[in-house]
Amino acid sequence: MVVQAAAADDVFESNPQQARAALRRTEEAGRQALAELRGFLRTVRADGGANEAALQPTLDDVPRLTETMNQAGLAVTLLREGDGQVPPGVYRIVPETLTNTLRHARASSAQVLLDIDETQVRVRITDDGRGGAPGRGGGHGLVGMRERATLLGGTLYSGPRWDAAGFEVDARLPIREGS
Repeated sequence: MVVQAAAADDVFESNPQQARAALRRTEEAGRQALAELRGFLRTVRADGGANEAALQPTLDDVPRLTETMNQAGLAVTLLREGDGQVPPGVYRIVPETLTNTLRHARASSAQVLLDIDETQVRVRITDDGRGGAPGRGGGHGLVGMRERATLLGGTLYSGPRWDAAGFEVDARLPIREGS
């Protein structure tokens, strides 16, 4: 919903129809979230508790996120290699990066690579935008992602792409037994 609202705000003056479409998607997502929350509350009340980890978004939610970004005007390609359990919290890197791309990079496209093997998950998000210097900007998004990667025992690079114009975020996170 935040992504859709940001997209609507970004194009409100220049493309009111695109802004309205983003607002309709925001409303739809809000209604869906409320329905899910009501279902969750019924579950909690019925069995006295809930597993918080089960409520967290996962990498399985990335295709829906990329579709939302495509609708907001950022052409996102998703490549997934490998499969397996990944640490909770890895998902958050993807929407944070794509939101930054949509709002700040002036990019027309982005690519999300999810590469999972027995020992690690790699999340690499690249765009064709104007790039920028690492760590610049007014928010805490990149710092927060780096802190999350460190907490998970991994690393995160963010900065200009080495292989093309644009920006990249490249996280490598270990998969620990029992993740």
